[in-house]
Amino acid sequence: MQNHIDEWLILGITTRGKTFRPSDWAERLCGAFAGYSNNRWTYSSYAYPVIHEGSISVRIKTALQNIDPTGYRFVMDFARDNQLQMIPIRKIVFLEKPVAAEEVALSVKRLTLALLMHHWKTNFAWKRPTV
Repeated sequence: MQNHIDEWLILGITTRGKTFRPSDWAERLCGAFAGYSNNRWTYSSYAYPVIHEGSISVRIKTALQNIDPTGYRFVMDFARDNQLQMIPIRKIVFLEKPVAAEEVALSVKRLTLALLMHHWKTNFAWKRPTV
């Protein structure tokens, strides 16, 4: 299993906890990647505004770095320069060899046994009977 960052969530809250202004910053930032089609303004699937826990935010996919490196760098520099909070969104990638169910069950049994033994030792410390 391998973890890598698939997207960034850029919050409209600074590292000091203050709301970033102007309030339409996310729409302006994502507007650079938006297009006009079918008589509608549509945001790119790589950078789009969202509301996360009541805060105006931007989701930006790291795939944009390969498609438009300058645009991706602009957005990331904008977030850093304005000290906006950034949350990495990781995607779990499973590598070639899957783990067999028996291996998982065996490791869980071993862990359970080890925890029981530890618990037993701490609760019933080895003491010699006093005569």
